[in-house]
Amino acid sequence: MTQNQTTAVKVTPLGDRLLITMPSSDGTRRSIEVSSDGKALLSVDGIATTAIAPPPPRSRRDIPDGVVDIVQAVGAMTMMVVVFGPLARAFARRIDKRTVATPAAVPAEVSQRLAAIEQAVDSVAVEVERISEGQRFTTKLLSDRTKVEMERVL
Repeated sequence: MTQNQTTAVKVTPLGDRLLITMPSSDGTRRSIEVSSDGKALLSVDGIATTAIAPPPPRSRRDIPDGVVDIVQAVGAMTMMVVVFGPLARAFARRIDKRTVATPAAVPAEVSQRLAAIEQAVDSVAVEVERISEGQRFTTKLLSDRTKVEMERVL
């Protein structure tokens, strides 16, 4: 290398682009022009270049269209059943436990009154049976009379 050649890389801003100059191995200086964000190569040694676009996303040809959507839907449903099924069951059990209450103890006064009512109903039933027996007896006596005896009574 000679004394007048510089070995440093020089970056010069040119508005919305950058010019980078650097020495090469053959002793000449090379220049590269790039966009300010560094994503696009605009020229090399003053010769314009075309921007290289990223390749389009690869589509898988071995999986038919719509299968991915179906698998996602089935996976989501399975996840819902696995996660929300036990949660729903636990919530239902909690509601059932809360609504089932032990019956309240009947106070002694109420028990005594119910016993008195039961005794009174039994007494009324006995009296009704006695009255109906008397009616059956009277009906039988009247039906056994003959026509002559009936005329005498009237």
